[in-house]
Amino acid sequence: MGKKKIARQLAALRQEVEALKKEMATLRADQKAKLKDEIRAGRTTLRRANHRFKRNEKKAEGKAKALGEKAAKAKGEAKVAVEARIAKIRKGLKESKTTTTTTTTTPQVS
Repeated sequence: MGKKKIARQLAALRQEVEALKKEMATLRADQKAKLKDEIRAGRTTLRRANHRFKRNEKKAEGKAKALGEKAAKAKGEAKVAVEARIAKIRKGLKESKTTTTTTTTTPQVS
């Protein structure tokens, strides 16, 4: 799964949790229990997506490092090709970091 797709999913899930919180403020007690369950499920999904994003980010960083070692040994056109791949990976990491904010601690629903 691509980093941008995960970043979009994270943003959508955050928005969904916030919308559910707002909706909860206007509901009766019996409706609140159901909504709390939905919020917990949304948080779980968000946490999993965030873990998946971080795992993919580490994987990309590892690829960039390995390619850097390969580039150090390469010569000529091969070196240029490897350096281009490194730049592409690092650009993707940079873009994903700017589109995804880190998960902040949300208040517990009681």
